Amino acid sequence: MLVLFEVMDKEWPLWFVLLVYGVVGLVGFLLCRKRRRLIYFVLPVSILIAINQTLELNDRFVGAAIVKQAGLSYVVASYAAMAFSILCPVLGVFLRVNTPASAEQIPRPSGSE
Repeated sequence: MLVLFEVMDKEWPLWFVLLVYGVVGLVGFLLCRKRRRLIYFVLPVSILIAINQTLELNDRFVGAAIVKQAGLSYVVASYAAMAFSILCPVLGVFLRVNTPASAEQIPRPSGSE
């Protein structure tokens, strides 16, 4: 008797994959935009979450079954969501909003006093 196991009932549904990685990416973006040093915390967390999904998708047996049952679009969307969650914190560091400098930090000409 041949027993077939459903793989996709043990995997996250696509809407949940997009939701989790979207929230992680947006929260990471906002945190890193506010405090640049948080990239050292946010980026490893994003990468660790993405590694779990990557290991599942690249598994020799499970990955092939995922493609067969959910289709290639599930795999592509998963990788896109993982890339989003990793790139957003990095963009948050570089797209930081410039806050206006205080009056003490503005250089004054030496003859204006």
